[in-house]
Amino acid sequence: MDLWTAFQALILGVVEGLTEFLPISSTGHQIIVADLLDFGGERAMAFNIIIQLGAILAVVWEFRRKIFDVVVGLPTQPSARRFTANLLIAFLPAVVLGVIFADLIHEYLFNPITVASALVVAVSSCCGPNSASIKCMLKRLMRSTGKTP
Repeated sequence: MDLWTAFQALILGVVEGLTEFLPISSTGHQIIVADLLDFGGERAMAFNIIIQLGAILAVVWEFRRKIFDVVVGLPTQPSARRFTANLLIAFLPAVVLGVIFADLIHEYLFNPITVASALVVAVSSCCGPNSASIKCMLKRLMRSTGKTP
């Protein structure tokens, strides 16, 4: 691996680390930054799969106790069964639609122009004349981290 590829991987890793646990699209930011760094092709696809796997494993590790409690409680705890049912109800439609429309999703939604446009629309809707939603989100984020607004 050459120095430029290592630099690209470092930058994309930092972007993933900074955006994964925030209420913003880490994948969207990856797409934009990868395009700016001219990081594409099969190498980029493999990198994105690996970095997303790392993020998923980090989330699983963070919530390992909750996951363990739900799995162990499935036979005996109604709350564990309800949680699992709700998870499946929320997850299955996305899987079915993702499989059906995979090619269209990849072609139209996984490109820097679409992602950047969506980012501009989202930021302008949050930070426009009525920015109460962004203030509310920031207050919640600060409270969840133990900071007082």
